[in-house]
Amino acid sequence: TLTSFTQLSNLNVPSQILSPSQNVVTLEGQTTSIPFAIGTLNLDGVDDFVTTSSASALGLNGSFTASAWIFPTGTDTIVEPVFGTQTGALNQGLALGLQNNIPFMGFFGNDLIGSTPLALNSWHQLTWVYNQTASTQTIYVNGVQVATRVASAFVGTDPVLIGRAFSGGGVEFFAGSIDGARIFNRALSAAEVASNMFDGVPLNGPDVTAN
Repeated sequence: TLTSFTQLSNLNVPSQILSPSQNVVTLEGQTTSIPFAIGTLNLDGVDDFVTTSSASALGLNGSFTASAWIFPTGTDTIVEPVFGTQTGALNQGLALGLQNNIPFMGFFGNDLIGSTPLALNSWHQLTWVYNQTASTQTIYVNGVQVATRVASAFVGTDPVLIGRAFSGGGVEFFAGSIDGARIFNRALSAAEVASNMFDGVPLNGPDVTAN
């Protein structure tokens, strides 16, 4: 089982990416740091996941944006986590994914859910935005806003996991494929969310399959 993918040096970093440091890369001429962007992960929904840097190092304790293309193959009534942490305390447990196939954004007891289930065995692009200035959680599907609410900030500092999260019932795993996982340390605008679907940072690292 693949349980660690934290070294930026494992990726083929293009020349426009500057100053790799602590898994954070900064784009020339921009103020946004993008801690990582990885290739396709094929996860079995049983025990496969990827460990990245701490939530604080990735900039999740303020405004942030997380996004990924997902191909879900299973249904979980609690959460199918794309991004998550292993903490079960108010505003300290991260769970960004699906609940009953519906887009979900949870800070453990401080949660937002959409209204329309996503089809299994199909690709979807999901984006989760927390805007600290406006105190809002917002979810986008394929570049279109589907849910938003006023919410307090996420304050957890545990490592961020791809494909795994803690829940009230234990540990949950994502079944399916995750591609182009990205985290930004600011709240992207609606226009940027739409653009990020296809134009993002061209990190052309090797695909990673968890067996």
